[in-house]
Amino acid sequence: MRTRDSGFLSYDKSFQFSVLDVAEPEIISAIIDGDLITLNLNKQLDSENTLSSDFWTVREDEGIAKIKLVEQRASVAKIILSLEEAVDSRSVVTLSYRDLVGDQLSEVVQDIDGIDLATINDLAVDNQT
Repeated sequence: MRTRDSGFLSYDKSFQFSVLDVAEPEIISAIIDGDLITLNLNKQLDSENTLSSDFWTVREDEGIAKIKLVEQRASVAKIILSLEEAVDSRSVVTLSYRDLVGDQLSEVVQDIDGIDLATINDLAVDNQT
């Protein structure tokens, strides 16, 4: 970029634009139907990242439901958790996610800019079973 100072001398000045969106990804809805929990997020996810079930906890009433599989559909900002058993239609279901301190590069939920999903404690899941 060429600019002029107050003495009308011109010189080149370099600058850099940043388009990084620093807002964290957020879960905007969580629905369970039988043994599938569908999470919709507000930002596109990193398609090169494989998620680990170790960071997730699903509670059905007072017990813990075992997670069989975590699937990510990055381009449509969805995560699907498959449970080992279907939940009861009258159960209260909650979801927790643990993000370690620092910036992990694998097995965690992160958006396309590499920003991790923050820790979530006991998010209410809409039971549509």
